[in-house]
Amino acid sequence: AHEFGHVLGLQHTTAAKALMSAFYTFRYPLSLSPDDRRGIQHLYGQPWPTVTSRTPALGPQAGIDTNEIAPLEPDAPPDACEASFDAVSTIRGELFFFKAGFVWRLRGGQLQPGYPALASRHWQGLPSPVDAAFEDAQGHIWFFQELGFPPSTGRDESLEHCRCQGLHK
Repeated sequence: AHEFGHVLGLQHTTAAKALMSAFYTFRYPLSLSPDDRRGIQHLYGQPWPTVTSRTPALGPQAGIDTNEIAPLEPDAPPDACEASFDAVSTIRGELFFFKAGFVWRLRGGQLQPGYPALASRHWQGLPSPVDAAFEDAQGHIWFFQELGFPPSTGRDESLEHCRCQGLHK
């Protein structure tokens, strides 16, 4: 978690129990200190307010035109034989290939029925393209785009070296 703080652009702090303390000790359950929250909000802004109540929406009435738009059919998935994939990852013991908002799912070397499918079928709101994905030891799935660093942190020379060597997209 401490290293993810660095990836998000946070620096070390002198606050003793902060996640970003130079001498951070992992504690479970993980919690952010007020200092960590202030640092993130300084970089990315205050959280958006949560909607606590919602007025029920009125449905269309007979004889009244509406501006409803029919959902679009998704584009056809790319041809797996002609595609270079955006990312490939093993998630919960299965192999997932990501390309242009679609995912291929292989179990035991076999493409599963119903695939390729929209990645949003599994992960709602997943942006495209996915440049990297992994499952951590706790079973959380992480997705990355580009270098994963906010613009304020600049570029890391080691990552630039990897890009030049063809090791990173």
